[in-house]
Amino acid sequence: KAGRGKAWHDIKAWILAPPRHAEMVPLPSVNEPSLAWTYSGEADFQEREKGRSWITNRIKRGSFFLTTGGAPYECRWRAVGPEPFETMLVFLELPLIERAMEEVHGANAPRAQLRDISAFTDSELDTLMERLRVELMRREASPLYVQGVAQAIAVHLARNYVEIVEGGHRGR
Repeated sequence: KAGRGKAWHDIKAWILAPPRHAEMVPLPSVNEPSLAWTYSGEADFQEREKGRSWITNRIKRGSFFLTTGGAPYECRWRAVGPEPFETMLVFLELPLIERAMEEVHGANAPRAQLRDISAFTDSELDTLMERLRVELMRREASPLYVQGVAQAIAVHLARNYVEIVEGGHRGR
């Protein structure tokens, strides 16, 4: 299921029910920050930038991956246990992230960069993503509700997953 319509202006969301096992999935480079959230199941997940060594994580319900864009990378996984392995993929539009960075970091906003983080948990972010998932499953999502949750996610990321880079700028 994908978020469609006017509610999904600042944020894009898809429900994914991937196969229980995948050997090689190439992921293209993207400009927008993205969150992958596992809300069902458990898997041994491996990822790598092209040509580098594999990094392995056990992911389970509540696991997140924050990807800020940049180089393409590859992943593979094998589901563990009987529960379906399901995830939600969310892309945050750059203007929304920029507004959150400006609000949270003020004059430092141009040097604030989201970090790439794999297989982490965050109970507050888990709650926000669950609210977004429920809205995504509705026949017609509320634009006001989706916008509010999207803003809350962007501010949460800006508060908790940013580094200030000397002489750097956002939007690689």
